Amino acid sequence: MNNELSKQSGIKWGPFTLRIPFIHMKFLTGEFLQGLIIAGATALAGAPVVMALGLSFEQAVACCFIASILITSGPIIFGEPLAPGWVTPALPLVIAFFISKGYFDGVYREEAFHYMAAMCIEFTIIILFLGLTGLGRVIVEKIPNALKSGIILGAALAAFYQIFFSDFERYIGETPVAMLTILIICTITTFSEPYKRIAESNKILKIIGSLDYCLVLF
Repeated sequence: MNNELSKQSGIKWGPFTLRIPFIHMKFLTGEFLQGLIIAGATALAGAPVVMALGLSFEQAVACCFIASILITSGPIIFGEPLAPGWVTPALPLVIAFFISKGYFDGVYREEAFHYMAAMCIEFTIIILFLGLTGLGRVIVEKIPNALKSGIILGAALAAFYQIFFSDFERYIGETPVAMLTILIICTITTFSEPYKRIAESNKILKIIGSLDYCLVLF
């Protein structure tokens, strides 16, 4: 979906705008396919985490579906062109906490979900407070760009090390030619400015560029 039609399109309710799919948001095949595959891969990645807390596979998948519905409802109900996702850097910290408590062993314990609910509620309160008071923007603006860049670069280097060194056999070892070819294609279609300029006048290249993340997932 893409709300290119108009910034005013939609049904106003208070400070928000309800945008109904196909009416207030344009359907784009490339974005739909990419979103469908990426959403399925990333959303279902949460299933093993909650299964380690003791839920069955069916219960874990149900949790992922509920979370995905809540995430994707944001742009539709509130009219904002973004969908919140995981706080990925917090995931290792949360898992480490449960491991330290002995709760991350696949055995269901009610206390583990009490901890999880408490963390979610506390985090929600903090985010609401920062958003409503405007302190969130102040904090982001006050953080030096060098520190922001360092955090992003550190995460990228950690992912690079995991893929190409610590878990090389798992991710690339079995199909090195295919994986490296896909990575090169995705790098070009995502970051190459000449490619983007050419794709503006070439429909096939534009479709390939819109599906680059799907290639990585396959």
